[in-house]
Amino acid sequence: MKQTPLILLTLAALALCALSTPASAQDVVYAGNDAWMSPPEGTCHAFGNPGNSGPCNILSVPPFPPGPQYYPLIPAGFFGPGSLPFEGWIHLVGAPFREVPQVDTVLERSADAVFPACGIPVSVPLKMVALHLRSYGAILVHYSDGSTSRWNVDVTLSQVVDQPEGTIQLTKTCSAGGEYSASFPVVPRFVFTPRTRGPSGGSLVLDFGDYYNPADPCLYGDPTNPNEDFFAICFTLPSGNWAFNPSASHELIRVPAGARVDGDGDGVLDAPLLGTSNFTPGVSVDSCADCVTITDPTDTLEQNVPHIVQYLRHGVTPPRYLLSVPALSPWGISAFVMFLAGIGAAYLVSRRG
Repeated sequence: MKQTPLILLTLAALALCALSTPASAQDVVYAGNDAWMSPPEGTCHAFGNPGNSGPCNILSVPPFPPGPQYYPLIPAGFFGPGSLPFEGWIHLVGAPFREVPQVDTVLERSADAVFPACGIPVSVPLKMVALHLRSYGAILVHYSDGSTSRWNVDVTLSQVVDQPEGTIQLTKTCSAGGEYSASFPVVPRFVFTPRTRGPSGGSLVLDFGDYYNPADPCLYGDPTNPNEDFFAICFTLPSGNWAFNPSASHELIRVPAGARVDGDGDGVLDAPLLGTSNFTPGVSVDSCADCVTITDPTDTLEQNVPHIVQYLRHGVTPPRYLLSVPALSPWGISAFVMFLAGIGAAYLVSRRG
């Protein structure tokens, strides 16, 4: 009986010790949104097997192999009576959301990643919740009578199905950050708006959600399937870097908790976003390895983080507060030059007068 007070005192001391040493915030990556912006050079999407010519050569797109068709064509008749199947590249650039400047792509990690120890990977769900890309110039569609038409293209998320979840695997490799890999399907929606000719209904929609098969979401891109249709596009990121607290000099854009954007192009703001957490992908902490403790970390902003799908690459970069310069097609550049020339000519005439 005389030992009872000693036992009680020991238990109380252990309890106080536990209370005084809570889990460090640096042992948890909290659920949140990861915002991305497309780089100025844009990205590309292929229909059919268009080969390796055209503007997408400048984007370091992996070369197509010879042989079977790797992506479905847009079928004959889609662009109106007499339209031929469309096979080709669509060169896309980011179209940022008005509510979150510079950002055109938003992903969501819906659960916390709690690290049991440094160097031990932890997986949490990941999915895309907002997307808006726009064609850099119009695509050219051919018709059976020899005529052609030009169409602008917008790409958002499907309005037919919810975006499926993928996985992101996080590893803390030092006290300031670590590495990650990810794979996730995206079900897109293409909107084609005629420039020169089109059906009386105006824009045409190709929503991959109309063909989505949740039992096999990554069937898209399978050359062995003769009846292949449009399914999800499955991206992978084999290896990337992340930081807990990136340098303020990068001036990265954070998504406010509760912000709302139109991620599927239906004109309605979607559910409130979780917001940016303590996880910043696309930032590499110098000397972050071997589970070392870094008290004053320095880091590097990665300019182009590739999300790869078979024979395609969608490059993104962390969003920054930079001057947004709209992308101009060659026709747009020519028109701008002519506009400046007209102003100059008018000025000369006024001087002579």
